[in-house]
Amino acid sequence: DLHSFPTRRSSDLYKYRKEISFRTSDKIQNLLVTEGTDTVPFLARILRDRHEPFLYRFSVITILADMDRYVPPENVPKGAHTLSATAGPDPDTNPFLEITGRRIGAEGREALLWTANQADDKWLQFFARNQLGLVEQELRALPLDEQIRRWRNGVCRHVGGDPESVRTEILREIIVERMPDSLSSLVDALEHDQSSCVRNDVLPLLIRTDLFRMRLRKTEPGR
Repeated sequence: DLHSFPTRRSSDLYKYRKEISFRTSDKIQNLLVTEGTDTVPFLARILRDRHEPFLYRFSVITILADMDRYVPPENVPKGAHTLSATAGPDPDTNPFLEITGRRIGAEGREALLWTANQADDKWLQFFARNQLGLVEQELRALPLDEQIRRWRNGVCRHVGGDPESVRTEILREIIVERMPDSLSSLVDALEHDQSSCVRNDVLPLLIRTDLFRMRLRKTEPGR
């Protein structure tokens, strides 16, 4: 029953996830992801209906994306760690899989594409674009100087759970991946930026970089 989903819209979605009502809806979402492919037409209608509450529609974006990326237990390599972003009973999803409609069909994928391009709500557009990988594509296409500029601007402005915080985290990953080319810009920010939140964000990026030895996706076995 999707109408047991919470209806409040909040710019701080990650805090709201701690509430009992959201934890209950998480269980419903998990069930839909693993066994609810027959509900795709219903989900698509909710997503396209501007009269439905924001959080219903936001939840549908997540459900459809996870449903298409769901990996059944029998297909998870023996001994592999969960592919889910959150540890626990959540269904295994592979975040590196492109959303092609392999489980949600053309109707589900077209609903996500419609939301990304035509939805009446800019936040819904953003989160659909993010699930489809379009936000990351756009950010990766930017010159390094522009990526650094947007990261510096975003670090101090975002509120957890909003589009700006998502963009900033993606930029963090890109900047780390672009080492050593991005190193001089980070050192400059650490030594000269007047904003303490920018300077405080540099050190974790340097530590994260130092922990990496290779990019698995750059190798055939890693892919």
